Amino acid sequence: MYDLPKKFNSDILLDCKHFNPWFDLCPTLLNSGLGPRLNNSDGMFHETAWYNTDQFLVSVIFHNRMKQYECLTTNYSMSSAAYVPYYVGLDVTRYLWDNDPSRRDFNSIDLVNFLRMRPEWTVRGGRDHFVVVGRTMWDFIRNSYKNRDWGSNFALLPEVKNMTTLSVEALQWAENDFGIPYPTYFHPLKEGDVISWQKKVRSMERPWLFSFVGAPRPEFPKMLIDNTYGISRKTLINFRFIYLKKGWWKEE
Repeated sequence: MYDLPKKFNSDILLDCKHFNPWFDLCPTLLNSGLGPRLNNSDGMFHETAWYNTDQFLVSVIFHNRMKQYECLTTNYSMSSAAYVPYYVGLDVTRYLWDNDPSRRDFNSIDLVNFLRMRPEWTVRGGRDHFVVVGRTMWDFIRNSYKNRDWGSNFALLPEVKNMTTLSVEALQWAENDFGIPYPTYFHPLKEGDVISWQKKVRSMERPWLFSFVGAPRPEFPKMLIDNTYGISRKTLINFRFIYLKKGWWKEE
């Protein structure tokens, strides 16, 4: 695991006020990125394993877990892979809504320049390196410098194409990009936590077949959620709708 300059990870977290223009995401950094514990006053959750985890903090969670990995070595010749703990998703999210693409690319370019100078990189040109992106890879394939274009060009950098990237939504055509799950709210400490939760769920009445989290988008009229809203309540299938908007919910 690389010991990167702080500007590529921990210093980015200091700017958490700018991760989202509408919400303060700084509390989600608690507990090594798992977020604050969920209120369990009604006894719905397990006492210790549930947290209010932000969907884009997987890079922070993974980095903190890697620090506890027993097989880490500072001797590169003995390692089978090199982890690059750059919080690129959190880095770029600070500037996604402004009109200066160079700000979104600045640290990424600095990172690949830093890696190219390392002896570990020269052995295989980065092909044994990997980075956890932490956002959908669509946010990193901007191929122009037009002010209004979305995202950064991180995934298009030649050095990054040599590395393995782990993203929550991978690109189908990118051979070096692999999808990993979004982090959930459930973070069991031991096997017993999982077994306890499984027993609880199996013992509950579950009148609804499945759940779908989403919202209607007028520009995409053929989405599943829009078709579901149009189904008559007189059908054999019962639906329970919960509307989510800026922290409040309304049930129908």
